[in-house]
Amino acid sequence: MASVNELVERAGLAIESWQGTSELPAIPEDWQRREEELTARLREKHGHAKAWQLTERQGELVARLLEDSIVTGELLTLPRSRRARTSS
Repeated sequence: MASVNELVERAGLAIESWQGTSELPAIPEDWQRREEELTARLREKHGHAKAWQLTERQGELVARLLEDSIVTGELLTLPRSRRARTSS
């Protein structure tokens, strides 16, 4: 199985920075409030749809996995590698 580094390289990208989401600053309260308002509106409009319901269940599962440290969130910054820029 290919590593993340190998897959990134094959895609013509390069990892500029890599950090766990646990290292990121807390999400601002205003941002959280706006996200909750938007989600509520979308739920009103699409909550009956099977796709929405599946997405909700999957989101809850991922949240539990993150909370229990079974998986980790990772943030990678991937600018195009020089090789990809010169061949474009």
